[in-house]
Amino acid sequence: MDQPLIPLAKAANALPGRPAAAVLYRWATRGVRVPGVGVVRLQVARRGKRLCTTTAWLAEFLTAAKQWDVLWQAAERSTRRVGAA
Repeated sequence: MDQPLIPLAKAANALPGRPAAAVLYRWATRGVRVPGVGVVRLQVARRGKRLCTTTAWLAEFLTAAKQWDVLWQAAERSTRRVGAA
C-alpha cells in the first residue's frame, strides 16, 4: 500500500458536506445500493482499534457509486427514525 491510512473521521472531514464518520462506517459495512451496479462498499483497513481508508479507496468508492445523490439518499434513509411523528 503506497498511500497512508486515514481514520474515517478525518476522511469524513475532507469530503464535501462533511458527513459524520458514522456515514463512512455505514458505507464500509453495509455499502450503498447503486441501481444497475449492486452494492458498493468503501474499502477499509483496521489500524489498532480504528477503521481507516485511503484517498484512493475513497475515490474508487465515490466513482463506483457515481453520484452523490445516491449516497446522501442512502445515508438519510438509514438515519431516519422509524415511527417518528
